[in-house]
Order: sequence, then structure tokens, then C-alpha cells
Amino acid sequence: MSRAHLLPLVLCFTFAFLAVECGSDGETKHYKYIGNAEWSPVSNNTMIISKDEFDVTTGKSSGCANEVVDEIPPPVSYDLFVVDTLGRVIRQLTAGSGLAPTFRIKWSPRGDRFLIWGNPLPTLHIVDTAGTITRIDSLSYTSDADWSPDGSRFVCSSFKRGGTLAHLYSVTTAGVSTLMLSDTIRTGAVAWSKLNTIAFEFASGTTASLALLDSNGGNFRFLDSAAYFNFIAWSPDGGTLLYTRSTSTIYDAIAQNITTGQKLTLLEFLDNTQVSSLRYSPSAAFISFYTISTSGQYHLYVMNADGTNIQSVASQSTDGTWSPDSKSLSYVYYNEILTKRMP
Repeated sequence: MSRAHLLPLVLCFTFAFLAVECGSDGETKHYKYIGNAEWSPVSNNTMIISKDEFDVTTGKSSGCANEVVDEIPPPVSYDLFVVDTLGRVIRQLTAGSGLAPTFRIKWSPRGDRFLIWGNPLPTLHIVDTAGTITRIDSLSYTSDADWSPDGSRFVCSSFKRGGTLAHLYSVTTAGVSTLMLSDTIRTGAVAWSKLNTIAFEFASGTTASLALLDSNGGNFRFLDSAAYFNFIAWSPDGGTLLYTRSTSTIYDAIAQNITTGQKLTLLEFLDNTQVSSLRYSPSAAFISFYTISTSGQYHLYVMNADGTNIQSVASQSTDGTWSPDSKSLSYVYYNEILTKRMP
């Protein structure tokens, strides 16, 4: 399969269906929607999922003679659960939380808590596996976030409450935030490495740049520039930075060795396909990636860490999540959690 011509398949989730027929009131049906699944970094048998599950009585009268309407509603309020890899609930973490897609989940390195952020969620949350929730009320509308190696804090690109631009903040698990750069610098994607280096996107006008900082906010180093950078992630050893970038003609994915500066082009797309996620397996032997085309097509792939041997994993699915032993990749497909063994 050519790197330049990967053509993902169509994602077509139908959340509502309306049918009109004549007859009496119908039966009660059960509906389930799973939005996310994220594997624990420390347990091969534990995931966090978000789901909406409810009963609906179909065939209620439409008010027009004996005509009845059978309507299947869309999900409206996801809650969070700790589950095993078969989807069986171990613990419910929230009830009536009002979470709605699209939000992101990021486990802490120790697997004892996770972050939730993303539109339409206006406030970033920390949730531990017992269900304790900490709202970071000083920040709103987070675009990206990542944990420190010891899980004692995290870095995020967020709006200060009442602000108009996203800036780079370091935040403790108690919710105390510290601005890391000038409040004139607008930031986007962020990632914190095992070696305590923070990679981040920042923008000035129509140009975006990729740079590094030490965890104390010093030692600024410029890496790359492009129209924009959609996603960045570190290798497990902290030596290589994965990122996607867009120019006027090409959308590509790069692996850059931070010590040598050597860049390896892993993927190249000439048809405006975007890579919305790049994830190293914990062993660093594989990279999963998730593509979105301009026509709304989605596909999940796996490749070797050097960009060779690209394999299709799933279409019409969510992004993938790796097991801690790197032997399996899980994803949500038509509201079921499926797992694929990796070679």
C-alpha cells in the first residue's frame, strides 16, 4: 500500500432513525452508545469507557389518526466506567455527568487517574479510578493535554477563564495552574516526554511552529514550522517525537530523533487526508494511526515504527488504544469494544 495513496473507508454512524407506520404503541427497546475506550497503561484487563445507555418506548402516537412514529434518539449524555476488556463494568465513575462527544481521555502514567477535555466540554477534569472528580475551573476549552512522567502534574493548552487565546499551562493534580510562556503566545498540541521535555505547537499569524521546553519552562528549542501541526506524541523512551504537519500541498507524519535532529517521513498524503492520531505501542515496535479524509472517511492502521508494513486494522471505528504489553489494539466498532491481536 503506497504511503501517498492510503484511502480510508467510510465512517457512517447513524445516531437517529425515523420511521412512520400505522399501528398501535410499540415496545420498549434498549439502546447503547459507546463513545471512547482507553486502555489502562498498567493493567492488561482494565479500560475506561464512556457510554450512554437507555430504554425507549417506540411507536408512540404522532397525533395524526392512527399513525405512529418509531424514533431512535441519539446519545445525549455519556458517563464514564471502569470496565474489563470484555466491556463488563467494574465500577461506574460518573452518573448524569452530561458529557457529550467529542471529548478526549488521557491516563496518568501510574494508571490511577485520567484527564478529560475537548469540545463541547468547557472545563478540563481530573477523574481518579474511585470516581473523585477535580474540575480545573481556572481554565476552559482545552485543546490538548499530557501528563508529566511521574503523574504529579500535567501540561495543557487552554484558555484562561475569560481569556481569548489558548496558552501553555503547567497544572498540579490539585488544580493549581502556572503559565509557562508569555500570554502573547498562542499554543496548540502538547506532549510531555519521559525525559521531562515538553513539545508544543505555537502560532503567530498564519504560521505554526513546533518547539521544545524543559519542564521548568526554560531551554526553548525550535524544531519545525508548517501551516499547522495536528498531533504530537513522544516515543516511550522520550528520544523521538512523532508529529503531523500540513503544508500547502502535503499532509505528512514525521518521526524526529531529538538528539540527532534526524527526521524520518512515515506517511505522506497528497489528497488532503489528515492523521488525527499517532500512538506508539508501549514496546515502541509499532505505531497506530487514525486517518480522516476531507469527505469524512475514517480508518485505523498499524505500521512498524520505521513506517514500513502498513496494515489496516478497522474502518468505521474509533481511534485505537494499545494494551500495556503491546500485544493488542482495541477500538469501538458500532458500539462494541473489539480487540485485535498484533503480530
